[in-house]
Amino acid sequence: MKEGLIALATALLGGMGTASAQTQVLPIAITEVSLATPEDATEVLYYVLELPELSVPVDARFAEAYLDFFMDATSTLPADLIDGVVTLEVYPFPGTTSGRLDTSKLGVSSMKRTVALGDSRRVRVYVTEFVRRIIAEPSADRSLIVGSVVGQRIARFAAKTIPGAAGAKATLTVQFSRIEDTTTGQGVLN
Repeated sequence: MKEGLIALATALLGGMGTASAQTQVLPIAITEVSLATPEDATEVLYYVLELPELSVPVDARFAEAYLDFFMDATSTLPADLIDGVVTLEVYPFPGTTSGRLDTSKLGVSSMKRTVALGDSRRVRVYVTEFVRRIIAEPSADRSLIVGSVVGQRIARFAAKTIPGAAGAKATLTVQFSRIEDTTTGQGVLN
């Protein structure tokens, strides 16, 4: 398994007799990097994650995936100017060009979450479509960059250890679903 995989916890969740789900919670190692962009020479702290290779269990289908973090969230602007919130963004990591994050290679991301300013904020960002792609294309790049990535880059995030996650600062939760044939009790791929 990949270096970023610390442990695997699997829980079976019961449905209403017609459906069941399997959830995998994977603690993910993160790497801190300080990068400037071509538009802004100020170096900002980001987190780079590499998700593990994933496969769908037999008689199941991929349902959704999300990353969880505990972070201190601050801003370079006064809280009243930004209504006390900042945005945590997650993008596929395009690498660097001349030691800078080339934001023109990022594309559009729907993997964002508004976070209230403060300490030890629990932040959940859904990465379902990204994980769907890496399941469909196992050779695809699995790296993500996390932080205040584009625009004015006013948000500052400091990742904390997640309670109960073996020292990890990020976890990936992957959920699979299965439909059961109520007449036989057998799983039916859906």
